[in-house]
Amino acid sequence: MPKLPSSLLSSSSISLSSPFPTNPVRYLTTSDGKTHFSPSPSSSAAELPNLRSTVHEYGGTPCQLTQGDLCVGQSYNTGITYETEPGKWSDGIAGKYGDFNQSGPDVVCIRERVVDGNVVNDIVRISGEGFSDCEVICEGVDFYSYPSSLEGLTGWVEWDHPNMPWDDTRVVMLDEATGKKDVLETEGSSGQIRIREKEVWYVSDSGGEYYNLRGFVNGEKKVVEVQDEDFSVGGFGWSGGVRSWGFLDGGLAAVKSKNVKTGLTSILILNLETSEVVKRLSSEVTLCDSISSLTTRGNDIIYTGGSYSSPEGVYVISDGWETARQEVRSLPEDNEILKDYAPSFTAPKHIETSNGVHAYLYHPGTEKPPLLMKCHGGPTSSTSLTFRLDIQYWLTRGYAVVDVDYSGSSGYGKTYRERLKGAWGVRDRDDCFDVVEYLVGEGLVDEDKVAIDGGSAGGYTTLCCLTFQPKSIFKAGCSKYGISDLTSLYESTHKFESRYMDGLIGKYPDDEKIYFERCPLKYVEKLSCPVLLLQGAEDKVVTPDQSEMMFDSLKAKGVKTSLVMYAGEQHGFRKKENIKHALDAEEDFFAEVFGLESGGEAGLKMGERLER
Repeated sequence: MPKLPSSLLSSSSISLSSPFPTNPVRYLTTSDGKTHFSPSPSSSAAELPNLRSTVHEYGGTPCQLTQGDLCVGQSYNTGITYETEPGKWSDGIAGKYGDFNQSGPDVVCIRERVVDGNVVNDIVRISGEGFSDCEVICEGVDFYSYPSSLEGLTGWVEWDHPNMPWDDTRVVMLDEATGKKDVLETEGSSGQIRIREKEVWYVSDSGGEYYNLRGFVNGEKKVVEVQDEDFSVGGFGWSGGVRSWGFLDGGLAAVKSKNVKTGLTSILILNLETSEVVKRLSSEVTLCDSISSLTTRGNDIIYTGGSYSSPEGVYVISDGWETARQEVRSLPEDNEILKDYAPSFTAPKHIETSNGVHAYLYHPGTEKPPLLMKCHGGPTSSTSLTFRLDIQYWLTRGYAVVDVDYSGSSGYGKTYRERLKGAWGVRDRDDCFDVVEYLVGEGLVDEDKVAIDGGSAGGYTTLCCLTFQPKSIFKAGCSKYGISDLTSLYESTHKFESRYMDGLIGKYPDDEKIYFERCPLKYVEKLSCPVLLLQGAEDKVVTPDQSEMMFDSLKAKGVKTSLVMYAGEQHGFRKKENIKHALDAEEDFFAEVFGLESGGEAGLKMGERLER
């Protein structure tokens, strides 16, 4: 199979997300770092606002429908923008908003401001002609998410430091007419609030192992759960507005669900009164192995999804729920990737080690190929199995790739997620060692050509693996905007994650010794294999000095290293030319270390810093 060019990956990096229940369906498209509300037949891309929220830094769904199926949302770095008619936009009130939800002709959302040097969040209603008025609904709590409002009833999720949204949150319901406020949940992780006919429903793992549906109906709490099914969704807690369920007619609901025993994703049709599974829509019906977001319209189910060989698309399953139809796909059928490469793409195989570590192996079918291990960010997150061109890229170059869902990853229940509490930098690192030893023991990979990469928290896990390995397991690594100095991160990171490490490591400065012991930068003398560092120059989550300090220390020690600093990039790379260059740089770097052929297009030089 010919090598998949990096230029195809970057030029084809159009993603679809957040379908809306319009007819025809509208959705978000993201390409070259800009997100648009699509389709907009009367406007060119240059005339459309870049819809992007940075509330909690990670943002999430940046817009919502309002009356007439028009869109209102956050224009990046300016404020509210809204459609006056499809494809025609005007500006509303300035500011920083996110996590939008319709409230009659208005929207409720999260607002983020800086007050006396401190970042402050509250829930507001944006209303009035031109969406120019802002009314505060609630304030005084560190964080809010998933505001929802209907006919005078408003619900939301809130939490305070040091909790994160997957720890303990509160579900609150407010009767705006009387001012009466009820707290429906006080522990566990909750989100995705929806309201209908004075009923408040939401997803929660309160008191249980997996996420299920809960409702507040006629003054009583109701739980709808299905054995061995988890109703959580990728990005849960990190990004506002992510949806994985919706109401259907007749007292039913459609829920994206993962079976915890088989790992298979399906859509369940649930009776909210009896908790009965009316119908299970498997991949044969949904036409997708993985589903990212879901909404509903009457009895129609609208979602985005895909598979390892099929790019993400927007699908609709109509009343009767017999089969899905594809409304739009991110790549046309005649695209070069789909015609010439996708038929030979390798499917992931789920593996579980004897220590209960989950991972997905992509193998080229050759005898003992080089191995690249990938570590997802978060760390309270999980890998994705949908059309991973960044993985197939390596398969076409003869590598096996293993994508690790180390302890602490979401999607495997609360117990697995909490295995990382107090153990970040140790348990995740040891899980990576465990997976490599499993693959080597099975004779599946070349133990002399094992590399590792990861971004953000995955970059930290990468650096820990390279620094603290008990023997030479990994021969090279690539940290993408990864953490090298925990103390510096604690002192410089943004509000949302400023107390995240309290649970992952310990309280600072009380547990300063533990921070020091798990800091790759403090133990560079233990690190001897080559390391590539890739960093966004405008990153506010993991600031550039994290990569710069590591580069300087490695260079001083004489370890083979290179640093690439990408101008204009934040936490993750969005520009096409930088996506391409980062892939080329990593391939060139590993090829030089392992003595393999490479295009050498990135212009890397060992021991040097490259500005892009």
